[in-house]
Amino acid sequence: MYSSNNNNFSKEHQTVKWVPVSWGTPNRKVSKILIRTSDGFVEEGMYNRRTKIWTLADGTKVDGITHWSLLPDSLPQITI
Repeated sequence: MYSSNNNNFSKEHQTVKWVPVSWGTPNRKVSKILIRTSDGFVEEGMYNRRTKIWTLADGTKVDGITHWSLLPDSLPQITI
């Protein structure tokens, strides 16, 4: 029981690793990410590889993205 609580705590408090947009964009299998704008705002969003546009979760276009980061649930779950 104690180790389970530690595991949950570590999953909830992972350090965010930011990737500069100049290094590339997320893989097409990534469903959602954190995006950071040049103004310093951080929101959940997506990158549309077909249109090459960054959007918020509600579909609003966002400009001035400087960095992106994966979320713990960014990749779709694989079921076997």
